[in-house]
Amino acid sequence: MIGYIVVGSIALTAISVSAYTNAKKKKRLEEEVRQRRIEYLLKCEKLKKSLQKQIVKIKQFNLDFNKFRNKRKYLSNYDAFNFKSNYTTLFNKLKITDYKDLPDFQEEIRLIDTFISEYSNFEDLIKIRNDIFVTKELEKVDDLLSDVESKSLDAQQRNAVVANEDNNLIIAGAGSGKTLTIAGKVQYLTKRLRVNPKEILLISFTRKSADEMAERIQNKMDISLAVKTFHKLGLDIIAESKNEKPSIFGLSQKEILQLLSSFISDAKSNDIYFNNLIDFLAYYLKPYKDIHDFKSDAEHQNYLKEQKLEGYKIVKRKTKDGVDIKYRERFKSQEEVLIANFLFRNKIEYKYEESYQNKTASKKFGQYKPDFYLPEYNIYIEHFGIDENNNVPAWFKGKEGRSAKQVYNDGIAWKRNEHQFNGTTLVETYSWEQKKGVLLSSLKNKLEEKGVEFNQMSDDELWDYIQENTPEDIDTFTQLLNTFLVLFKSNNESINNLSFKAKKEDNQRATLFLKLFEPILKNYENFLKEHNEIDFSDMINMATTLISNTQFSSPYKYIIIDEFQDISQSRYHLIKALLDQKPNTKLFCVGDDWQSIYRFAGSDIGVFTGFSEYFETSTIPGFTRKTNKSYIEHTYRFDNKLIDLSSNFILKNPNQIEKSLKSNKQSKLNPLTIHKYNDAERNGNEAHKALNKALDEIVKKENNNDVSILLLGRYDFERRIIDDSRHLSKQYNKLHNRYDFIYKENHYLQINFLTVHSSKGLEADYIIILNGNSGTYGFPSEISDDPLLNFLLSKADQFPNGEERRLFYVAMTRAKKHVHILSSYEYPSKFVTEIEANEPITSLKCGWCDNGKLIERKGPYGYFYACNNFHYCNYTKKIEADDLIKVADELSDKKEFDNAIKYYLKSLEVESDNSKVQYNLARAYEQNNQLYEAINYYSKSIESDNTNIYAYYWRGSAYFDIKNYEAAFNDWIKFNEFNPGSNNVYYWIAKAKYYQGKYDIAIKYLNKNLELDSEDADTKQLKQNCLDKYKEVIQQKETYLNTNNLGDIKNILQLGISYNLNVKFNYHKSIQFDGGVQSLRTIKPSEFKTVGNSLCIVGYCYMRKEDRTFNIERMSKLVLNPNKIEFWSED
Repeated sequence: MIGYIVVGSIALTAISVSAYTNAKKKKRLEEEVRQRRIEYLLKCEKLKKSLQKQIVKIKQFNLDFNKFRNKRKYLSNYDAFNFKSNYTTLFNKLKITDYKDLPDFQEEIRLIDTFISEYSNFEDLIKIRNDIFVTKELEKVDDLLSDVESKSLDAQQRNAVVANEDNNLIIAGAGSGKTLTIAGKVQYLTKRLRVNPKEILLISFTRKSADEMAERIQNKMDISLAVKTFHKLGLDIIAESKNEKPSIFGLSQKEILQLLSSFISDAKSNDIYFNNLIDFLAYYLKPYKDIHDFKSDAEHQNYLKEQKLEGYKIVKRKTKDGVDIKYRERFKSQEEVLIANFLFRNKIEYKYEESYQNKTASKKFGQYKPDFYLPEYNIYIEHFGIDENNNVPAWFKGKEGRSAKQVYNDGIAWKRNEHQFNGTTLVETYSWEQKKGVLLSSLKNKLEEKGVEFNQMSDDELWDYIQENTPEDIDTFTQLLNTFLVLFKSNNESINNLSFKAKKEDNQRATLFLKLFEPILKNYENFLKEHNEIDFSDMINMATTLISNTQFSSPYKYIIIDEFQDISQSRYHLIKALLDQKPNTKLFCVGDDWQSIYRFAGSDIGVFTGFSEYFETSTIPGFTRKTNKSYIEHTYRFDNKLIDLSSNFILKNPNQIEKSLKSNKQSKLNPLTIHKYNDAERNGNEAHKALNKALDEIVKKENNNDVSILLLGRYDFERRIIDDSRHLSKQYNKLHNRYDFIYKENHYLQINFLTVHSSKGLEADYIIILNGNSGTYGFPSEISDDPLLNFLLSKADQFPNGEERRLFYVAMTRAKKHVHILSSYEYPSKFVTEIEANEPITSLKCGWCDNGKLIERKGPYGYFYACNNFHYCNYTKKIEADDLIKVADELSDKKEFDNAIKYYLKSLEVESDNSKVQYNLARAYEQNNQLYEAINYYSKSIESDNTNIYAYYWRGSAYFDIKNYEAAFNDWIKFNEFNPGSNNVYYWIAKAKYYQGKYDIAIKYLNKNLELDSEDADTKQLKQNCLDKYKEVIQQKETYLNTNNLGDIKNILQLGISYNLNVKFNYHKSIQFDGGVQSLRTIKPSEFKTVGNSLCIVGYCYMRKEDRTFNIERMSKLVLNPNKIEFWSED
């Protein structure tokens, strides 16, 4: 028992001690929590106190931001950057501050959150603000922009003018008013923003265009603003920086070539230079192109004609008439020219394609003629166009079921066997040897093994020979030097950079040429220095350097550039230097990349298409110039049809910027005519006949109207086609220093000839493109730039014939009314063939390559899509009916019904019995006013699916429009069976009957329509017209009603009331009138009246001679306007 007590005591003591301990621990924990709470609150108070300074700054930000947003100007990214920079430190500090849970700090937290949000989304807020500003600003400057040179800017032009971003690129269309937009910008800057004209730099590319713009701005708009070319700008910068206007290198083109010739003469006094020069002339003057790189025999043949593959050997012979002639020996491949020149230079006598010494001719084959024969050594040389695996070019043709490779290699084997059989020596060379750069060294080794002795001409000896016999080669080299020099300086290039590129590409020709060019360049620069002159490239390059070195201080706040698509790299660097020196300068450029046609002169379309990237950098750390792109797409020159044709043509090149030209001139006529002529010999002798035909068409269409015609040539020599025309004579125009052409039978035509390049910026009612042919001097031209120039020319657009396509586009878009193209049957231009095929470019992206768009084509198995990057992308996709229907529906929604019809028809080629498509096609036809076609396809739709009641409705509409009112009535009645009264059908039924003269029936349906809508004004008016017409009819004759239909009876009585006419009728005194009392009455009705539940008519009764009331339910056999008054009664 005691044990239990002891244990119990111990337990109680333990519990007491534990309770005490827990209470103490709890108290300690509570104290710790209280202390932490105090510390936290103290920390919060400290943070809140420290944030008060930031709160003050935030409030200042809010005040400043409101002022900033309320500025009466467009806020550029430069403006935004400067404003935002003031608060970058504040933002960065708050961004890492843990403030969101501070107690009793809700208002301050809201301020901080708002600041961080507005700072983070600053650019978006400014964009929204600018959009609102532009809308309001356009209202304020409406009068100002409605009178620019007495013309009103359109909506897109106005937006382009008012937007005032760091960089502004205005992407324009042909004939869209580029110069007017620039004039509007100048007027807005000077008269609205009060910008000093001296702070505006306005640049145009040519002296002529600069003078024309100056005339418009200074004289017509009375704004004192100089318009400069790039060269004039450069010259002015140099003069101001150096306090001295430099002398300009002013030699003519002929004199420059003579100067370069003198430099060549000086340079060749160096033996190494002279030897390099001779090597270049002999083996590298013509750029080598591997025979395997050609895509067709025609391409290969055209290239051979273009390059004029002639050796140094002069062939002398007599004609049949005994006349002595001489000419350079011609060859069939570049590699044969190299071999021939190699043999000639080493004084090894050879004969080209001499008949083999043994007879091989048979009935089937002609005599064998090896490529080269060396008579002194009785050695034959054959050059074979194969690679190291005996493969032949892909364009070689097979024969009789054998592949091209088999045929060619069988020929090689036959030749080897022939030589072996006859014991003659054959030396073989191959195309692959030239590709590896060992053709001539390998040939030398092979010939030396056969005992051939080499006696190489000295450099002087060969030079003298070339000067005397083939001086055109030296001229070609000199011209190449000149072109290279101009582009080299224009791009401000360096020899080291180009040499590095040449070596990297293992380009032996380029490496050798640069060795020849460098001394000429030094001599040229020394010549300029000695004469204290600068050339046109120096004007720009030196000005750029002076700006970059801060030797010139830019006064310009705005730089405006016209025809920006023609910008070159050196001109770009000049403008960029001005912007870098003064980052707040705004850039405003207008151009059309579709009309970039001066690559040969150094223009780089890549600066236009990559505008944002080229001009985004700045000298201010952290600041990136922002670009605003605007479009001016409303052409005032030509109609919608030429827009569709030319846009589809140019957008085949995926590198062109997409834009959607529009015109107020709407037409359904084909905008282009192709006139074909025979030209099997490619001499163009029949071209004038096609020209005559084009002129005859224009004269016939225009009668005696004053119209302008531009005859456009790809080359100047094409004017000879005009000289052959029987319709034209030429007359010299002293005022414009040109020949005008007179149409002999009609002097109202103003006819001029220009090359396409010189026609840019001009327009005429009619354009006749004289060259629609393929070939070396065709359109597109197949004269390729020397690959050496590609080191200096833009590579931004590698699309095949990209520049030529733009040039053809320029030619087409000079026309205000119509384009005519002359083209041969035998050798049409690929552009002409493409236009004839009319393959639409779509907005669909290629499934493989990055920038490809899909072209719609038709093959033997139906329609398919192909990538417009067809030169390297082989993507194709079958076009299903649904694809075509989708395009057609989109076009129809845009009211482009001509094109919608084409696509609906195409889809029916794929799926012929689609009633919905037939219906939609009919709707497109109807809205395009092709009513008979519409009726045809409505009928087909009904045949396929007679439940489409709307096909009846709209077919009725088409019938109505072609005045087949009975058919329209029947279709609308059918529609009304399913949808009574909908789509205003009662009105249209009535209108059909109105035109048929069935006025009573028309009135019946008009009354039904008024029951649905008693206020319908059209229905009321038509009903009144019906009543007026019906009155004329019924007043001239009796009208009988042999029905008991109460509605018809009511209508007849109403006509009696309306026209004050008598009505005769049978009347039954009892509703149960069988055998009851009847009467014949004639009354003059006056009004309707309801008696009890019955509708009655009140009128003067001629029998009772007083007004009486008659229940219309008891009336029958009514006669309106009876010939005589009759009455009787059984009563």
